[in-house]
Amino acid sequence: MIKTQFIACAGLAMLLASVSPSHAQSSGLSEDESSPSRFVRVPELTYYFDRPAKNMMEELPLGNGRLGMLSDGGLTHQKITLNESSMWSGSKDAEALNPEASKYLSEIRELLFAGKHKEAENLIYKTFVCGGKGSGHGSGAKTPYGSYEVGGFLHLNWGSYIPCSSYKRSLDLNHGESKEVIEVAGRPYRMKTLYSSYISDVNVINIYNQTPAARQDTLRLSMSRPENGYSSVRDGFITLSGSLPNGRGGQGLSYAIVAKPLLLHGGKLITRGNELLIVDAPVIQILIAHNTNYYNPQLSLVEEGIDQIMAAAGTSPAALESDHRQAFAESMTRVEMRIGNSNTVLEGLPIDKRLAAYHKNPAADPNLATLYMQFGRYLLLSSTRPGALPPNLQGLWTNLVQAPWNSDYHLNINLQMNHWPSEKGNLSESVQPLTSWVEGLGPSGHQTAQTFYKGKGWVTHILGNVWGFTAPGEHPSWGATNTGAAWLCQHLYNHYLYTQDRAYLERVYPIIKGAAQFFQSTLVKDPNNGYLVNVPTTSPENHFIAPDGSTVAVCAGSTMDNQIIRELFTNTIASARILGEQAFADSLALLLPQIKPTTIGPDGRIMEWLENYKEVEPHHRHVSHLYGLFPGNEITRERTPELITAARKSLDARGASSTSWSMAWKINFRARLGDAEKAYEVLNMLLRPVDAIDPKTGKPYGSGSNNNLFSSHPPFQIDGNFGGSSGIMEMLLQSETGSITPLPALPKAWKEGMISGLKVVGNATCSLAWDQSRPGKLTQFTLVAHATYKHILTLPKELKDYKLRLNGRLLDVKALTEDGRIHLPLMHPGDRLILSRR
Repeated sequence: MIKTQFIACAGLAMLLASVSPSHAQSSGLSEDESSPSRFVRVPELTYYFDRPAKNMMEELPLGNGRLGMLSDGGLTHQKITLNESSMWSGSKDAEALNPEASKYLSEIRELLFAGKHKEAENLIYKTFVCGGKGSGHGSGAKTPYGSYEVGGFLHLNWGSYIPCSSYKRSLDLNHGESKEVIEVAGRPYRMKTLYSSYISDVNVINIYNQTPAARQDTLRLSMSRPENGYSSVRDGFITLSGSLPNGRGGQGLSYAIVAKPLLLHGGKLITRGNELLIVDAPVIQILIAHNTNYYNPQLSLVEEGIDQIMAAAGTSPAALESDHRQAFAESMTRVEMRIGNSNTVLEGLPIDKRLAAYHKNPAADPNLATLYMQFGRYLLLSSTRPGALPPNLQGLWTNLVQAPWNSDYHLNINLQMNHWPSEKGNLSESVQPLTSWVEGLGPSGHQTAQTFYKGKGWVTHILGNVWGFTAPGEHPSWGATNTGAAWLCQHLYNHYLYTQDRAYLERVYPIIKGAAQFFQSTLVKDPNNGYLVNVPTTSPENHFIAPDGSTVAVCAGSTMDNQIIRELFTNTIASARILGEQAFADSLALLLPQIKPTTIGPDGRIMEWLENYKEVEPHHRHVSHLYGLFPGNEITRERTPELITAARKSLDARGASSTSWSMAWKINFRARLGDAEKAYEVLNMLLRPVDAIDPKTGKPYGSGSNNNLFSSHPPFQIDGNFGGSSGIMEMLLQSETGSITPLPALPKAWKEGMISGLKVVGNATCSLAWDQSRPGKLTQFTLVAHATYKHILTLPKELKDYKLRLNGRLLDVKALTEDGRIHLPLMHPGDRLILSRR
C-alpha cells in the first residue's frame, strides 16, 4: 500500500504540473500542437545507485533552500549529514580594515605606471592587504573570517546484518526526494523516503519496515558532531546544540538540531543515555528541525525546533509529503527537456556506471546532458530560497568543520557562476537571497572604499562571508581583485531585465549606483596610454611576465576590469535614466570613452592586460579577459565579429581541459561563439568521471563529475554544476546578446529534441524543438510574454520556410526584418508568438 501510494503521488504531481494554468504560463507550454512537449516523453529526472555510498561524493543531496541532507544509505549504520545554510563560525571582523593601506596607494600606482611591477608588488604585499588574518588562507574556521560548517550527523544503527538481494538508492529531481529500497531474498524488506520539506521547513525521513524481521531489528538513533556540539535526549526528542567559535577565543553563532521519531503504527520508543531505541515499529517518521540564531539572535533555538516539529507532526505524513512534492515540482517542471529518443539501457544504469559508459560513448546517451542541466536547476532550488542565504562554494552541503576554502562566497567568478542558471532556467526567485546578501554588504563595503582607497560608494574584493567581509584578501596575487561588487551588480540588473520589475530596480539602484560611484571616484589616468584605469588590480589569480623578466600578478588595469566597469557604468546609466537620475547618468557617460576598449594583441588574441604581457600559465583556469563574451555581452557575433575571432583564438590557446568550473565557463564561451562541437567537447569533459584516466599522464583527471554528479574542482565545488547547467541552456537558446536566438550552438550529436520553459530577457518564456534532418533544424518555437516588451528574434539562417503568428495573426516577416533579425511588435502579458514550418 505504501509503495503504491508513493508512485501515485508522483504521477499526480506530474499530471498537475503539466496541466495547471500557472504551470502553462510560467513554462510557456502551449495548449495546442505547437507545444514541443505535447507528444513526446520527457526523460525521468532520476538517478540511482545500486549500493550504499562509499563517501560524500556518492551521497544524494537533498535541500529546501535553507536545510539540507546527505545520506550514505548504509545498511546497518546509516549516516545522515545535516546542513543549514547559515552554519558559520567567525564574526564581524573590524580588524579587516587596514587604515595604513591608503597611505601607500599613490606610491603603488606610481611604481606600476613606471613599469616597476616587482617593486610595486612587494610594496602591495606588505601594505595593501586586509588587517588581521583574513580568510586564514582558506582555512578560517577558527579565525574571525570563519567557515561554513557541517551541522551534525544523525546516526541510524540497526543491530542485525541485512543479507540484501537487491538495493536501490535513488534521487528524484522533480520532487526533491530520495528513496531507498532494500529487498531480502527477492522480497521487500525496508524502504525509506527522505526529503527536506519545502513547505514545513523540516527534514523528513520515513522508514517502512516491511517484514517482521525488519520491525524487530532494533533501531538506535543518535546525533553527533566532531566539535562544539552537545547531544541530549528528553521526552522523545534528540537534541544536538552548541556554539561555533567566533575566531577570537569566544563563542559565536549558536545552533540547535532537534529530531523526533514518530511511531505511526505502533512500536516501542526507549530512551537509553543519549540514544533513542525503536523496536517493533512498522512505520517510523523522523522529523528534524535545524536552526541558528544568525537571523534572530534572541531566538530560543531548541523551543523553535520543537515547535517546527510539532507543527509538521500535525500534518498527516501523506499530506506532508504531497505538499512538499507538489511545491518542489512547481519550480522544477517549469523547464522540460529531451534530446533524441531515450536509451532505456543506458538511462537505466546506476549513475556511476552510466557516467563511465557516457565517457566511452557520449552520443549513445544524449539525455545525460538533460539530466545534468536539470541537476543544476535542482541544486539551485535546493540550496537557496528567499529569506535564506545564497549558495556557497558547496551549495549548502558539507560534512566538514573546516570546509575547502571555507566554502565561502568567492567573488571573482564562483558565487556569480552559482547564479548563471537562475534567470534563463526560470528560477528567478533564487536571485532574491543574493540581492539581500549584497544589500547587507553595503555598510562594510562603504568603509572598505573609504579606508583603503579614500573612495566613494562601496566596494568588495574576492572574499565574501556571512559577516560582511569586503576588504582585500591577505595575499594580493588573488586578493587585490576589487571588481566583486561590480560583477554582483550585473546579476541585480539582469534580474530587472529578465523580470521587468521596476520596483525591484528601484530597490537595487542604490547598490548599483554605489558600486559605480566607487570606480567613478577611484579610476586614475594611466600616463602611458591616457586611459582611465583601475589600479592596483589583477587579472584574477593569473600571473604575467613583466618587461624586467619578473613574474607578477598585480597590475595597472586589466581587460576584465575594463569590461566589468564598462558594463557597470552602462547598466547604471540605463537604470538612472529609467528612474530619472539624468545628471548622474550623464556623468558616467563621460567616463565610458576614457576606458580602454577590449584590444586584440599582435598574436590575434584578446589581450589579458593593458600591455601585451606574456602569461606565466598559458592554460590558466581563469579566462577573465573573455568576461565581455560571457557572462558579459559586449563581444557578440553580430556587433563585434573581429573580437569574436580573437576570443576564439584566445580560448583555443587556453585549452579545454581544466578544473570543472573552468570547463563549465568554457561551455558558455563556446555557446556564445556559436562553436557547437567545441561546446559539446568541453561538456563531455565536464561529465567525465573524476577517476577516469588521463592518457597523457596515466593518472585520474580529478576534475569532472563525481559519481553523485557533484562537480569536482577538485575538490567538490558546486559552481561547475551551475555553470554546466547554464552552458547547456546557452547552447540551445540565448537572449542576453541583444536578441532571442534559438539553437545558437547545437551539436551534431543532439540530432533532435525539445526544451520548454526557458526564460528570456523581457520576461517571456520560450519553448522550442529541433530536428537536424530538416533545413534550419528549428521545427517549433513558442514565445509567451509575461510583461510588455518589444522582443527581437534571430532565427537560424538556414531556416527559410516558416510562418510566424502572434495570437493567431500571421505576421509579415519581411516587413519586420532588419539586419537579419526580426523586430517583433510590442507584446503584452499573455501574448503568444508561434513559429510553424510550412
